[in-house]
Amino acid sequence: MQGRTVSVTGRMLMLCAAVMLCVRPSASQSTEIAITGRVIDARTEDPVFPGRILYRNQQTGVSGGAETDEHGFYSLTSLPPGVYTIRAEGPGYQARELQAKEIFVSARLELNFDLRRLGEIN
Repeated sequence: MQGRTVSVTGRMLMLCAAVMLCVRPSASQSTEIAITGRVIDARTEDPVFPGRILYRNQQTGVSGGAETDEHGFYSLTSLPPGVYTIRAEGPGYQARELQAKEIFVSARLELNFDLRRLGEIN
């Protein structure tokens, strides 16, 4: 009878270890956010290249940026969650800025910008 108790206890320990292994990856999942999108000319819808996306975390003051590729796409990755100001700009274009956008844990956000050429009126 005592041998059977040890066997059940051994199985319980193995089950607990298996559950802990299954739970462990979810506890270590990334909380970082990613912002991707495209910057285009508001009138022609051509990509803005070279273009630049700038970000600033309003809570920490951390800032940075990314360049657009030849198709106008950009990617900001590995950012901590927070309240951000995002700005899109390109040579010969009026910059556009999105003020104080709160971005939550593990968010994947797409932000597209259409920029007007300097001197253009609505």
